[in-house]
Amino acid sequence: MKAIKFLALMLVALVGMTSCNDDDKENIQVWNYTGNNVVTVDKEYPPVTITCKVTQRENGTIEVEMPEYQLLNTTIGNLTIGAVTIKNIMYNTEKESYYRVFGKDGLKMHYKAEGARPMEGDYEFNEDSEITVKLMGNGKDGASIVLTYSFGKMPFKIISDFEVAVNE
Repeated sequence: MKAIKFLALMLVALVGMTSCNDDDKENIQVWNYTGNNVVTVDKEYPPVTITCKVTQRENGTIEVEMPEYQLLNTTIGNLTIGAVTIKNIMYNTEKESYYRVFGKDGLKMHYKAEGARPMEGDYEFNEDSEITVKLMGNGKDGASIVLTYSFGKMPFKIISDFEVAVNE
């Protein structure tokens, strides 16, 4: 009889903990956008189709995952731009968009140049690297993501301008 009461008490406790656990889950919204990414280094290059992921957190911040992609036939050769995830991007009322200077976060990107000046490695972003994100229709209608960054002593900033509108 004691064993039955003990099992019943354990079952009640387990159900109680499970229901509390559901309350602790973060309410997030995730969008995957596929569209054209126009990249400017020394000049504007033809668009590259990529898929970006934007996650909106309950605390009001977003994070953006940019995938790895290639830029072919640039002035310095073929470039491979590595994937990067930028977190804790807050809404900036002055810019009317989500904005973050992430260069001091210690983030690195794998970068490869094949051609006249070959180089490859994991490079830390310069301090003034930044991201600006505008969500259209609270995210359901698309997004504009502008990533401006450089590494080391690069003579030009790399500007990645990704925009996609979702037609419903």
